[in-house]
Amino acid sequence: MSYNSRLQVSSFNIPGLMGATLSYYSDGRIHTSQDTIDRTFDRAYNYDQVGRMREALTGSGAGLGSQLTGPYHQSYDYDAFGNMTSR
Repeated sequence: MSYNSRLQVSSFNIPGLMGATLSYYSDGRIHTSQDTIDRTFDRAYNYDQVGRMREALTGSGAGLGSQLTGPYHQSYDYDAFGNMTSR
């Protein structure tokens, strides 16, 4: 494992099994996780102005290409009280 200056995991590797490189937004929330074995399982996350998750993407939707190859692409919406209204 390796860590960034904020002591957040920046990468890890278990030879032959799994590994990932992670990046974070300036406020500490995770931005992307790039799988080192199978890029189909890359992840990307987007948040709204108050820190609630707005979108979660995998595979090419996470920034690898134009054709969606990942298991999911989800969007989240909230009402004025912070309750999730759709996913």
